[in-house]
Amino acid sequence: MTEAEFWTELEYRVSLELSQLPDDHVRFLWCDGFLPDYDQPDDRFVVGYALISEDDGRSFERYRFRLTVNPDTRESQNRNWSAMLSEGLSRGRWLFIDRDRKLLEVQCVPEGP
Repeated sequence: MTEAEFWTELEYRVSLELSQLPDDHVRFLWCDGFLPDYDQPDDRFVVGYALISEDDGRSFERYRFRLTVNPDTRESQNRNWSAMLSEGLSRGRWLFIDRDRKLLEVQCVPEGP
């Protein structure tokens, strides 16, 4: 999986997860893309902006996102993008959103023992 394919797949998964949340305050939101920052803090996170629609696609707000990843998914200068999706998003609660602060957190790490 390429990096571009990863971000597209994550966009769809985030939108699906949002639509299934019981909270009416966030259930109608949807994601239309991720814009990672050029400079990243370290191997445990990917940070940037997510484009989130709060009004049925008429406009998009820039939410700051932090994607927590397993540092073991880094291979030399690149990440194993498919491993990041399969390790973390298949378990329970992996998405956290704060509309007031315009924050989105995604956990792409395997659940502990």
